Amino acid sequence: MSGDRVWLSGWRPYALLAALGPELEGHPQAILAYRLFDVWLTTVGLAALLGLGLVARLARREFYAFAIPLVCIPILAPLAGTVSNDSLAFLGGAVATLGAWQLTATDRNKWLTVALAGMVVAAWAKFTGLVLAGVMVSAVIVYLTWHKRLCWTRAVPFVLACLLAAAPYFVFFLLYGSPTPETPAQIALVEAYCKEQFLFRTDSTTEPAFNDKLELDLFYLKNLSLFVDCAVLFETIKVVLLRRGAQ
Repeated sequence: MSGDRVWLSGWRPYALLAALGPELEGHPQAILAYRLFDVWLTTVGLAALLGLGLVARLARREFYAFAIPLVCIPILAPLAGTVSNDSLAFLGGAVATLGAWQLTATDRNKWLTVALAGMVVAAWAKFTGLVLAGVMVSAVIVYLTWHKRLCWTRAVPFVLACLLAAAPYFVFFLLYGSPTPETPAQIALVEAYCKEQFLFRTDSTTEPAFNDKLELDLFYLKNLSLFVDCAVLFETIKVVLLRRGAQ
């Protein structure tokens, strides 16, 4: 797993993991080490969310009502077993949520540090982690400052953490013109998968043409943004409710 195959929608920690971890090329069994690492990340993230219920001192039934849906989230098992940056984003978001909750409840600076650390981890894992964790932590900071529960000088570490979290995407934007640029490795990965799944359409042309599914995958990669994600979500809801094909 070489560094040039790491998607630019992630960041260098995964290139570092690939460099330090076992070699995958020619050793497919080595994927187990990466899977176990992702399982550990997801487990710690889940523990952070469950810990939120404990520090909130919920009554027993309230804690069960809080914890059982978390443990039963269907995506958790695939998330833990898939080697991707989603597990690290989940961990960062969980830590940021725990820190933001405790900061709101106690006004202690140490929880501000926890929230900001979680935000940076989530941001370095995925751009969506930056957006979601960043908006949540920012809202908490603004709320506490507005109600004079947090000294305005705490804005300094908050701004520094935001700059650190967003730094990779500033670099991407300067180098490639987009915070989540399309890369040859990303397109090659999609094409390789589609070839394996026989998703190419064959016709009389000399060059292979993609079928509709691959065209949609490539369109999504080239136009990746929060707006496109919202549009996909809206179309999905419309298809489910109206039982009509998406456009």
